[in-house]
Amino acid sequence: MNNKNHHYMGIEMNNQTWSLLDKKDRSEQDDIRMINYAKASLYHWRKSDKYTIVNKKRGKWFEHGVEFGPNCLVTRQLIYK
Repeated sequence: MNNKNHHYMGIEMNNQTWSLLDKKDRSEQDDIRMINYAKASLYHWRKSDKYTIVNKKRGKWFEHGVEFGPNCLVTRQLIYK
């Protein structure tokens, strides 16, 4: 995969993550997909020739927010179980 493809996939995985974040009544499977998309987005951004420290910080924030934010799988499991 070349830099252009990694750049495209980073953006696409980011968009997929946002789509799931905005989805009402997400399932546990959606949460798992969302976490994987966020991680994949950062992975592909790191491989892009347009990757900067700003992308790293945003990617890490996004990854953490999706996994441990107020409406995520981990938080819901801690609250409701």
